[in-house]
Amino acid sequence: MIDRLGVTKYPVAVTLPQDIRKAKVLARLATMEREAMHLATAVRDMRNGILRSDSQLFVGGVMNSRNWTLSVVLSHCYLQTLVDAGVYSSGFSSQATPSAFFQASILFQRAAEMGANDGRRDR
Repeated sequence: MIDRLGVTKYPVAVTLPQDIRKAKVLARLATMEREAMHLATAVRDMRNGILRSDSQLFVGGVMNSRNWTLSVVLSHCYLQTLVDAGVYSSGFSSQATPSAFFQASILFQRAAEMGANDGRRDR
C-alpha cells in the first residue's frame, strides 16, 4: 500500500486509559461505533442512489457521508487526545504541539485536499 498522505511519518503514542478516562473512552467508542454505522449507511445510500437512478437518495447519502465522516473525525481526535502519551512535535512553531493535535491538523487537512484534487482530476 502506498502512503500518499504520509501517515507513517507520524507515529501514534497512546496509553491505555485508566479510572475516569476509561469510562470516557468507552463512552466515546460507543458513539464512534454508531457514527461509523451511520457512515456505512450513507455509503450504501450513495451506491443505491446510483444503481436506482434515485437522485434524492444519492444526494442524501453524499450529505450524510460528509456529516458522519466529520463526526467520526471529531471522535477520533477526542480519543487520541485523551489517551495521548505526551509525544510532542514542533511542526508549526517554536512551541511544542501535542502529537494528536499535530496529526489532526496535518493529516486530515492533507486527506481533504488530496481527495478533492483526485475528484477534480477524475471529473
